[in-house]
Amino acid sequence: MGDLDILKEEIDFYFEQFYLIKKNMDTIDHNGDLELVWNLIRNGDGLKSLMKQASLDQKEEEVRKLMKVVPVIGGNVSFTSTYAVMSFILHELFLLTNRLFPLVDKSINIKCFSTASEMKSERNRSENVRNLQIQTKSIDL
Repeated sequence: MGDLDILKEEIDFYFEQFYLIKKNMDTIDHNGDLELVWNLIRNGDGLKSLMKQASLDQKEEEVRKLMKVVPVIGGNVSFTSTYAVMSFILHELFLLTNRLFPLVDKSINIKCFSTASEMKSERNRSENVRNLQIQTKSIDL
C-alpha cells in the first residue's frame, strides 16, 4: 500500500502545482463529471483500480527485465505499475492544465518555485491583484 500513498501525495502535489481547484475544474467542465472522476481517483478506489489495471497490462518479459534491475533501484515488482499509473495521471493532468490556461489569462507567466510556500505566496499575491482589479472595475462603474 506504500505505492498508493506515494501516488496520492504526488497527485495532490500536482493538483496544487497546476492550481486545479473546484472553481477551475468547473471552468473546464460545467457538468461536474471531471471533478467526480478525479475525486474517485484521489480519495476513492480509482487509484487502486488504475494500479490493478496497470499490473494486468504488464507483460511477463517486462517483469523479468525489471527483476534484474529492481535491487539496483531499490524498488519492488510494482515499480512498473506505479510508473505506468503516474505517467498516465501526469499526462491527464497536463491535458487538464492545457485546457485551463487558455481559458484563464493569455498573459499568465509560468514560474518555477523552489518551495510550496513560495508558490502559495505568489498565488495569494496574484489573487489579491485580481481582487483589487475587480474592486476597481466596480468603482469605475
